Amino acid sequence: MQRKSSELLEQVKEIIESYDFAVTLRQIYYQLVTKQIIPNQQKYYAKLSRLCLSRGYRVGIRAVGDQCQGPEVFGGLQGWQNVE
Repeated sequence: MQRKSSELLEQVKEIIESYDFAVTLRQIYYQLVTKQIIPNQQKYYAKLSRLCLSRGYRVGIRAVGDQCQGPEVFGGLQGWQNVE
């Protein structure tokens, strides 16, 4: 894995671990854009998506549906199931 990709995945992992619930790829993307790590361009969103899906497992990132979960984030959305 290239160094830049590895560093980006570590930053993605940090973002995921900062939440107590699963986050979407879009949420991760905008966190990276806000921190000026990547530019706000569609091609970077596509690259981030490919990177997380193809290499994310190496650092413990798993995609579940349209959400990404880190190694310590399991069932974070259970509390929302009974909200009326």
